[in-house]
This record gives sequence, C-alpha cells and structure tokens, in this order.
Amino acid sequence: MHKFASHTSILAIGSGTFLYCYHQKRKLFKTVVADVSKSNAPCPSKEESESYVNIPVLPGEEIPEGPLLLSLCQVQVTFRHGARTPLHVIPKIEEAEFDPQFISREHQSTVFPYQRVSSVTNKPIGWSNYEKKLTSKLLRGGACYGALTSYGKDQMYQLGRTLRACYRDKLALCNYNPQDVIVKSSNIKRTVESAACVLAGLYTKNQLQQFAERNEPVKIFIPNEHYNILVPDTTNCEVLRKVNHSALLHPDFIPGMKEDRLKVEKHLAQMRQNLLECVEQVQAKINRYFEFENSLERTSEMNQFNQSYEHDPVLYPLFQERNYAILKINQFWYSVMLRHPVLNEFFKEEDYNVLAYLRGMEAEEFQGKFASGYRIHFYFDSNPYFYNKHLCKEVSYSGETISAKNISIAWKPQAENKEQPSCFFDWYTQKTTDKKDDIGFALCDIYINPLVNLELPAKYRDRGDLPLNFVFCKDDITSRLAQGWKHPAELEMYQKMIQNNATKLLYYAMTGQHDLERLTVTRLSAGPLLTEMVNSAEQFISGKSQYKMCLYSSHDSTLIALLEALGIWDGNWPPFASDIRLELHKELDRDQFYVRILYQGKVQRIRGQEEDFIHWTAFKRAISKYMIKEEEYAKICASNILEKIAKDILKHEEKEVVTKELQEQEATPAGM
Repeated sequence: MHKFASHTSILAIGSGTFLYCYHQKRKLFKTVVADVSKSNAPCPSKEESESYVNIPVLPGEEIPEGPLLLSLCQVQVTFRHGARTPLHVIPKIEEAEFDPQFISREHQSTVFPYQRVSSVTNKPIGWSNYEKKLTSKLLRGGACYGALTSYGKDQMYQLGRTLRACYRDKLALCNYNPQDVIVKSSNIKRTVESAACVLAGLYTKNQLQQFAERNEPVKIFIPNEHYNILVPDTTNCEVLRKVNHSALLHPDFIPGMKEDRLKVEKHLAQMRQNLLECVEQVQAKINRYFEFENSLERTSEMNQFNQSYEHDPVLYPLFQERNYAILKINQFWYSVMLRHPVLNEFFKEEDYNVLAYLRGMEAEEFQGKFASGYRIHFYFDSNPYFYNKHLCKEVSYSGETISAKNISIAWKPQAENKEQPSCFFDWYTQKTTDKKDDIGFALCDIYINPLVNLELPAKYRDRGDLPLNFVFCKDDITSRLAQGWKHPAELEMYQKMIQNNATKLLYYAMTGQHDLERLTVTRLSAGPLLTEMVNSAEQFISGKSQYKMCLYSSHDSTLIALLEALGIWDGNWPPFASDIRLELHKELDRDQFYVRILYQGKVQRIRGQEEDFIHWTAFKRAISKYMIKEEEYAKICASNILEKIAKDILKHEEKEVVTKELQEQEATPAGM
C-alpha cells in the first residue's frame, strides 16, 4: 500500500509539472547546442544525423508550449580570403620583400581540379580587369600585388576543416556532391583560391580529385560582373564610388585625420633628415677636398675587367663613408636621379620604377695617355625585375675604339617576358657608340655630389612625397606581419593610431560617414549579398533548392558591410579568413524555421534580439530595410541621392586634380 501511494505521488507531481508547462509560456533561457561529431567519424544515417537543440520561445511568435526540437538543415558561410601580399605599400619607408618562391608555394592538401564559371551562363569565364591590373605589377621580391600566400592558403584550409568538424555529420556532407554545396567567389584570384582551399578542408583533396575524374572539375561560380554581390561594387555603382573616393582619398576632411597624418609624416621626415645630415657632414669634407687640393696622389687597382683605376688615398675612404651613410636612407639614389636634368632627358617613369630599388652606387673615371673612360657599380635591393644584387658597366675610349663591358642581367621569370624600360637597360646592355655618352657621364657627375640634385624639382612625382594614407599603411603592415616580418620600426610608436584610423576610414568607405547616409550606403554595399542569402534560405525552405551549404568567398569590405547590416559590427577590421555563418534550423514537428548567426565561431545576437536563435520571420523583419533587388540597386546607383543626403562628399571632387597616383588608388580600392 505504501509503495502504491509513493508511485501515485510521483505520478501526480509529474502530471502537474506537465500541465504547468503546457499552460504557461516558457521563460527565455540560454540555448545549448549539442556537441558536434569528430571530423573523422563515419557519417551517420539520416535519422542519426538529426541534431537537436532546445530553443526558447521568441517574443511575438506563436509557438506552441513545450520544448522545441530543432534540426540544422542549411549553413551559409561568407568568409574573407586568407593572408595575401599587400595591395599598397607605404611610400616613405623601405618595402618588405615578397619572394613568390618563398611565400606562394602550393598547399599540397588543396590541389585539385576546379574551374571558374559564370553564375549567369554556367560557362568558363576570364579574370576581372581588377585582377589583370594586380598581376601587371610586381612587389619587391617578385610577387604580385594582392596574391594569396602559402600561409593564407593554410588559413583557408583550416577554415574548411573547422566547417567539416562543425557540419559534416549534422548535414550529412560525407561526399562531395554539387547538389549539396555551392561555392561562389568574387572574380579575383585570391578569393577563388581561398574558396578552393576551404572546399579541400571541408571534403579533402582526394575526394574532390575523384569527383573531378569521374565527372568534371569542381565549379566555383563567379557573380554577374555588372551586379557583383560579393564585394561593394565601386566600379558599377557611382554612389558607392563617390562614398569610397571621399573616405579613402580625401580623409583629411574627416575630423582628426589630417592632424594624425601630419604627425606621422613629420616623424618620418625628421628621421630621414637626421640620416641626410650624416651624409651632408661627409659630403662637406669631399667638397672641401675638391676645392683646396690641387694635386692628387693616386694609387692603382686592377679590377675584373683588366682596367687600371686610380683611387685617391683621401677621397676614396670619404666616398666609402658617405656611401655607408646613404645605405640607411630609403630610395636615396632614386630621389637624386629623379631630379637630374640630363637623366630626365632620357629616362622615363618606367626607368625610375627600376631605379627605386637602387640601394648603392659607385662611379670611377679615369684619364690616361692611351685611354679614358669610366666604371659604374650599381647595388640593387631585391626587386621584381632581376636576381642580380650587383650590376657593373665599364666603358673605355682609346682613339676611335670604344670598348663596353657589363655584367649580364639574370631576369626573373615574372619579368622576363614583360616589356622592360627601354632607356636604362638599353644603355646598360648595348655598346656605347657615342663618345658623349651623356647617361654614363651624368651618372659619374651625380656620384661626386648627389645632394645638390635633391634641391631640384623632380620630373615625376617622388614616391617619398606622396601623402601618407592610413588604410594603405595598415594594408602593408598587416601583410608583413602575416608573413612573419617585423612591424616597421619607423611606425612602431604609431601602430595603434594607424590601426584605429584605417578601420574608421574603411568603415566610412563601405557604410557612409554620417547617420543620414548610412542606411543607403550599407544597403548598396551589403544588400545584394544579404538578399542572396535570404533567397537561398527561402528556396531551401520551399523545397526549390537542396543546397545544404553555401560558401561565399569575399573580402574584408564585404564583411564590414554585412556586419553593419546585421548590427554586429564590433569596430574591428575583419582579419584574414574571418567568417560569418547563417545557420538555418527547422523545428522537427512543424514547418517553422529559426536562424542563428555566428561571427568567427561566436554566436551573435543581431539588431537588438535577445536570443541566440531567432525565428525566420523575425530575422527577415530585422534585416528587411537592408535587403535590395537588382532593379532598385541599379536605380539608386545611378541617382543623385548623395546630393540630398551627403553634399559634403561631393564637394571633395569639385576642384580635384586627377593625377596618375589618384587614378591608380581608385582603381585598386581598399577592402578588396
């Protein structure tokens, strides 16, 4: 009897608890996600692969009382590409060396056959004009601008491994099937390669190779070039171009930016001036020697060309001391030659691009009874053009006989087939036929006293005179640090200033500088991709699509705009390989769907939401003002809306002088 009463009491308590839960709204509580399976675990059956989570009732949603069980059914991942070489270099300090043989090796776990196809025609497509511009220029060391590095490839491979660990079993993504996953990328090599690396981490290289052998290469889809959903399109959208142009190329109009820029430039100028003063002190001794010494005691030295050269026992050590001081000054000889009137008659801008890597120079002339001439040594930094660190040309005249010798140039593969600057290399490699030899004797003249030329105007704009740009500085520094180089010592004390100002400028460039324009600009920057993601989820919900995973390979500018649209921008620049995930979950016993957003693996609550999971209807309502259709996008981009909401942006271009540097900077916008 006692046992019966005990069982009755337990039954009564259980029934009361059930009825209470049934008739009362559940309080909101923190959602706990089930543990993910290990990546090497076998894929379970469909029933076993259902992943369940408890989810709270959201305010305003008619959800039956009682616990809800959800199953993950789709994931969309937007990620930034991996570490790359810089798009811009800091003009006032020494460039870092990016050697493709060292930093751009293949990641053997990510090599498999794939092809880029148009998302419109489903046919192979060529590279974008932007990518062609990047590959036409080379960095010091020979790597292309904006190229994905070996470390960047590994970052993306590891992201793929992370996605594999999180979603392989939950979504039954055991074997690669183009019906399960779709990959889209901007039409730039580093994002395409990043997408391939993520796929390799998600499915393994062997599996993708086997698919390609049995069927066709894996497809990576490229969006419509006239409606690029994967990057804020400053090429086709005039409104975005003007906003981007104002923030990145006219930052001095933003409060505090000009003062900070001038502070850094003053610091760099003072450092350079201190080094120049060391050169001036030695040069003054050389000048006094030429002014007061009438007779020169000389000694002879034989060189590799069998020519006797005379070294003054006083002058020679002074030249060596001066040359040592010059080595510490970035692009010294470049700045000198850029201002020499004779060289400017012959050299073109392409010649000076080569001479920008000239670190040291020595010139020696001789006058003899039977012959006269000169020998010039050129000492180059590592550069994109040739392997030689030392070049030497010797010219001697004996009566009517002219003899010219030089060290052969070992061209780099990247530069061998490119058109080289004609004048400098023609002079260096060809035999001198004119006794005047203006270039050779001008170089000898420069060597005696190079400082006098620094006071003359430059034919082309000196790189060292370009104003500092915080976004370009951060781009260069971040690329250096990603490859293991040290932070530039000249800018160490301004590291935080550069970081904060650069982030602010890119945020303004992609979302607008003021609240009045923020909604419009963010819609244009993030709206196309956000709308694509919502459409993909709705097609899955309606059964029109079976994609369990959608991968979007994009840029930091894409992520900044998307984070702003979702209301989760944290004020920090999205790092290499960062990602935003949109998870779509389905309630098991009814057709109700929920969304969870993650940024860099951490759950985010968007636009004032109080829970990790948000009902699909509530999610669409929260982001609806940022969604945009292609027709409306084109209409706004072609409108004069900035005249109504942001006239201060337009005034920056009214009296603007369009220079070559300005055109190049606009053609390679930051955030790409």
